[in-house]
Amino acid sequence: MINNMSENINNDDSVKSTDQSSEEIKPNFDIKKWLYAFKSKNSKGEESTFYIAKPSRSLKQIGEIEYAKHLATFVKSGLLPKAAWNTILDNLGGTVSDSDAKNYTDSRKRFFELSMELNTINQLGNLNDEQQSKRLELEQEIEVAKRDIQGFELEQIYIFENTAEAKARNMTIQWWLTELSYKNENEKFFKGDSFDAKLDWYDDLNPENEDDAYLIKMGQKFNYLITLWFLNKINGWQDFVTLDSSSQKEDS
Repeated sequence: MINNMSENINNDDSVKSTDQSSEEIKPNFDIKKWLYAFKSKNSKGEESTFYIAKPSRSLKQIGEIEYAKHLATFVKSGLLPKAAWNTILDNLGGTVSDSDAKNYTDSRKRFFELSMELNTINQLGNLNDEQQSKRLELEQEIEVAKRDIQGFELEQIYIFENTAEAKARNMTIQWWLTELSYKNENEKFFKGDSFDAKLDWYDDLNPENEDDAYLIKMGQKFNYLITLWFLNKINGWQDFVTLDSSSQKEDS
């Protein structure tokens, strides 16, 4: 669920105006019970307030158990923990060969030089045919360099995103997602009697259906905010406001 929920977050209807700073506003929810609340309108113009619950101490303990449980499951299934990966990679000379490191450095250098050259041409104003042809050539070369850089970086990320710890972290985020998301003050957003049932409910939503599409959109927003909370990027409701506002600007 994390992968298919983390894209295309649209926060057009935040609980606050993006013209205000977090210092100028007051929360319109009980901060003893909720971490954050945001408003949103569906396609029919109906407004709802969604809530992210503030976890109790006992729920945090259960969350720690969930992580340990998932970690043990992934290790048992054959995924190596990060420490084992580090040992293996150290014995093999690291994650990057000398030739790969050189290619990466060359790609970054080429990307920078091409970008500077393109920027110079773009500042000329009206371009003749030769200059327009050169600009097109530079844009194509920049895209090639960019793909080379991104390909290398994704390979490095892939190695450490496939450790037992990374998989357990992602599953625990999903668990927190189903526990903290509320469609109103009394009802959880995810429907189901178990963790798996809740994930199945969300996965079964039909994006072609207007009502389901709206729920998918809200699920993506919950995922964005709760993931950042789990990764310790959020320390209070003011941080939720700031991040909510930032994502809203990116989507506009």
